[in-house]
Amino acid sequence: MPTTYRVRELRGYDRNVMRGARRSSDRVLETVPFCWMCRATAGDRTREHVFALRLQREFPPEMTRFEPVRYTSIGNGAQVGSRRGPFAGNALVAGGVCATCNNGWMSQLETDARTYLLGHKSVIDGADAAMLSRWFAKTAIIINVSQPYRLLWHDTRRHQTQFRTPDNVAISLYRTREPDLNWKQGSIMSMHTMSSRMNPSQVSRLTGALTHLCEIQVGTLVGAVVALPWQLSASALTMPGSLLWSSRTARRVDLSALPMMEDPFADDPIIDVAPSAFWSGESMGSSQKPPREVAAPTQVG
Repeated sequence: MPTTYRVRELRGYDRNVMRGARRSSDRVLETVPFCWMCRATAGDRTREHVFALRLQREFPPEMTRFEPVRYTSIGNGAQVGSRRGPFAGNALVAGGVCATCNNGWMSQLETDARTYLLGHKSVIDGADAAMLSRWFAKTAIIINVSQPYRLLWHDTRRHQTQFRTPDNVAISLYRTREPDLNWKQGSIMSMHTMSSRMNPSQVSRLTGALTHLCEIQVGTLVGAVVALPWQLSASALTMPGSLLWSSRTARRVDLSALPMMEDPFADDPIIDVAPSAFWSGESMGSSQKPPREVAAPTQVG
């Protein structure tokens, strides 16, 4: 039985889309929680920055002013759907993060990651590679929940980030020549193969609407984060650059010898689409997994 949501209890962006569009892309639909990153329902709420203020202070002011642009797909092309800013990076925040998360594990993660983000260490492996993977996953989540884009990280995976890199996530790293603080989310993934068990409409729905691709640039370092929906957990990904995290495993990477790309957001991952072993493919709202993980709810005003 699909979960029923009151539209007014959703994120502002999702709420406006659901009320104003005849047909909208699939998304995770959840009422706005007290904290996006844990199950707390009370306490002090804070604002989590997309890029920590102490990280922003490492870059010249012109790199910490942002002008986010949202594109909408029109046929085979795209056009600007909205443009905001420019405004200072300290305005880019997710408002619904509890003080325990923000001042605890998230603050520690920022401290641990900055050594590698700023290039003070080169070779990364083991626990540190897992830590940096968590930082990129956490940042992709904060970008997704705070910016005008459909929600793609359900609560289970968001909460996993407190302890580890979430399920069904792959992360790779590469370099670009021009330093910046920036991101891009929502690129179209390239397809290499597709399982015969799936039809094209299913694949389009899962890879185009419910997969989150977020590329995050810090200086000349770029991390590509792909979060697959659980239905595609058996799929294989070919990521741009050097793989840092895949299949719950951290990889050894030499940050001083990463592949160089002229455009920080040009190369999309390639996916060999395969359905997970426990998904029948019959319904997005299948009882084999909680319906909160996909967009199959009933809307009410």
